[in-house]
Amino acid sequence: GDLAKIPLSAKIAKLEKEIEKQETKLSELDQLAAANATDYQKLMELEDEKAVVNEQLEALYEQWEALSSLL
Repeated sequence: GDLAKIPLSAKIAKLEKEIEKQETKLSELDQLAAANATDYQKLMELEDEKAVVNEQLEALYEQWEALSSLL
């Protein structure tokens, strides 16, 4: 659908849901890292995943801020 037709508040709510999902993923990765503290290989994989999630989160926060400033 056409994003322009979606109300701003709905876009923001959708972003907040996505942010929450990514933050949950991040804390799960942290828990996995703690559980695999002695497995260097696994830790490196988890760190890579965390970096990707963090990048996504940063982009989501930027979008959220941009939309929130329009309210």
